[in-house]
Amino acid sequence: MSCCIFCKKELGEGEYTTQLREKVCKTINTLASSLGLSFIVTSGQRVHKKLSS
Repeated sequence: MSCCIFCKKELGEGEYTTQLREKVCKTINTLASSLGLSFIVTSGQRVHKKLSS
């Protein structure tokens, strides 16, 4: 099972997730680089999706 790049928790069954697309990945990677963060996201990667309450 894979982990969310942001929260480091496993992506489990029944949890809300979303698949990253190319445009979003470019934005996230540019921001991460400017903040000195050491991760890179790729198109197609799945991450947790937090719903608004």
